[in-house]
This record gives sequence, structure tokens and C-alpha cells, in this order.
Amino acid sequence: MNKIVNKDNNKVYDIFDVTYDKAGYPRFLIYKDGQWIRMSAKHFRHYTVEDWEKEIGEAKTTLQFASYDC
Repeated sequence: MNKIVNKDNNKVYDIFDVTYDKAGYPRFLIYKDGQWIRMSAKHFRHYTVEDWEKEIGEAKTTLQFASYDC
């Protein structure tokens, strides 16, 4: 499964399917806010190593705070 990043809000989404419109431009099937949505690829950018590092960093921070709550 591939990941993409929304250009507007920098949220990361998994791509579940890709279709193409009449002009041949890709549309991604993503799961957003509890709904399946097909969105044009123009709204997204590639998921990069920097995005991955940011996600991992946020997860580590969350885990550290969770362990202090005990």
C-alpha cells in the first residue's frame, strides 16, 4: 500500500485504489473521516522520507508521554 500527503493539510493517507478519469489523470481512493473518497491526484504530493521521519518522531513522543501517565 502506498502513502500520499494532502497538500492542503499535510495529512498522510493510504492509497487503496487508483483509477483514471477521461483525460487520463489519476484519482486515488482514500479513507478519510470514516468515508471512502475518490480524490484527484492534484490534491496530493508524494510521501517522502522526511514525512516518515516526522510520523515516527510524533509516535515516539506520544509513547513517551503515555508512559509518564502511569
